[in-house]
Amino acid sequence: MKKKYLFYVLVLTLLCSCSSHKYLTDTVWVNVTPVEKDGIKGNIVTSLYFWDKNKVTFYKAVEKDSIAIVKPVIAADGTYTCKGKLKKGAKITADVVNFDNTPLLYKGILTTDGMVLISPDSIIKGYSIISDLTIK
Repeated sequence: MKKKYLFYVLVLTLLCSCSSHKYLTDTVWVNVTPVEKDGIKGNIVTSLYFWDKNKVTFYKAVEKDSIAIVKPVIAADGTYTCKGKLKKGAKITADVVNFDNTPLLYKGILTTDGMVLISPDSIIKGYSIISDLTIK
């Protein structure tokens, strides 16, 4: 009986430790950063697509007044890992290669409220999940 109980506790523990990965799979996250050039204001929109099998794609776009000036393009592509519990802040890393084949490593924290990623050049960005959009 004790062995059976320990087995179920082990299975439950493993499932709970993987919950942050399952939370990301087939989701899209977005960050909007206001920018200005030559007095013209707009936004850089960064979208993160988390696929199954720990794949992630970073898209970038530029918009002004809700009109895409630069349509979304793949800015980086690679893999991600996520470890820990969402309630305490799961640690996330994205190991990607950008459009000019430069390897980049992003690190951050994932919670049920959002995600914060730090880029290799120490820029911190917050991301929100697009809750009504899933990748299929």
